[in-house]
Amino acid sequence: MVYCVESDLRDERLSSINPYFPREQGGCVYPYFFTMQVEGKYILDTIDEMYQNMDIQEFMKKSYEYCVAHEAEIRKHIRESEH
Repeated sequence: MVYCVESDLRDERLSSINPYFPREQGGCVYPYFFTMQVEGKYILDTIDEMYQNMDIQEFMKKSYEYCVAHEAEIRKHIRESEH
C-alpha cells in the first residue's frame, strides 16, 4: 500500500535511516501522489492524519479500507498522471 509508505517513513524513528527521505531527496512515492485528492482533500494528508491518530494496527486496517473505498478515483488519477 503505497500511501502508508509516506506516513510511515515520515516518522522520525524511520526517516533518520532512510536515504530517500525527505521529499527533497527523492521522497518515497511517485510525485503524482502528492496531488491526488478525494473529496477535495489530499490523499496523503488523509492517510497521514490516520497514521498520527491511530495505533499501527488500526491505521493499517483503516488506511487500506480508505484506499479500497476510493480505488476507482485513485486508479483514474494514476492513469491520467502516467499518460
